[in-house]
Amino acid sequence: MEGREAEREAGIRIMAETLREFGIEREQAREKIKEKFSLSEEEMMAYMEVYEAH
Repeated sequence: MEGREAEREAGIRIMAETLREFGIEREQAREKIKEKFSLSEEEMMAYMEVYEAH
């Protein structure tokens, strides 16, 4: 199970970075990632640190 979680986190991180590189606004990126990965609001906030870090 740990391997699947690591893969999921990597996918989310890659998607966040790609959306940022394409100039997608934070809120749009947040909603798209939340939708595609079926994240809760709390999970989404944790992952958005990647988006905001760059």
